[in-house]
Amino acid sequence: MKIRRLAFYTLVLLVVWGLVHTGVVVADGLTDSGQRADVAVVLGNTVNRDGSLSERLRQRLDCGLRLYRAGRVQRLLVSGGLGKEGFYEGSKMRDYLRRQGVPDSLIVVDNKGNTTELTVRNTLRLQDSLGFRSLIAVSQYYHLTRTKMLFRKAGFPHISGVSPGTWSGGICTPWAGSSWAIISSCCFKPYSLPGTSQQRGASARKKSFLAKYWRFRSLPYPF
Repeated sequence: MKIRRLAFYTLVLLVVWGLVHTGVVVADGLTDSGQRADVAVVLGNTVNRDGSLSERLRQRLDCGLRLYRAGRVQRLLVSGGLGKEGFYEGSKMRDYLRRQGVPDSLIVVDNKGNTTELTVRNTLRLQDSLGFRSLIAVSQYYHLTRTKMLFRKAGFPHISGVSPGTWSGGICTPWAGSSWAIISSCCFKPYSLPGTSQQRGASARKKSFLAKYWRFRSLPYPF
């Protein structure tokens, strides 16, 4: 009976923890503080096989464009890697911004941002050359808390976030399509894996799925 009772209370605690954690991530990601910054970092996503942007990536870029056109940022940094479809996400993102009238001189391209960790690392390496002191991360709402946490862990505290759907602008990201992404972002994303993206992929395949590759994270409070 004691074991059953312990198991029951443990399950209840896990459920409560998960709900609180998810609530923090969703509320944080959907809230736009309205802050200005020197640069908006737009995180990459899938480029389709025909070279067109996925809807999720286009939403991120349009969000970055709104920040730029509203005068909230001076430059746009686009970061992504080489996708399995054979396109560099950063280059495709730059091309889209060009077509929307953003000057080349105000677009910074990172084609080695295969992961959020690499985007953070590569962005901060450009701090001296670009001279920025503040950043706005642009991604879907369930991705922003973790992204900001990684910037802060890297020693850069002046980071805020904006998603394509915010409390002030209306929630436009479908909940049904992002349910697993919310759970994954809240609980199972690894902080980092050493080496190149190829090395990380090979290393992860050699490790057990739950015990080693996925690290059950502590709550990344955004405050």
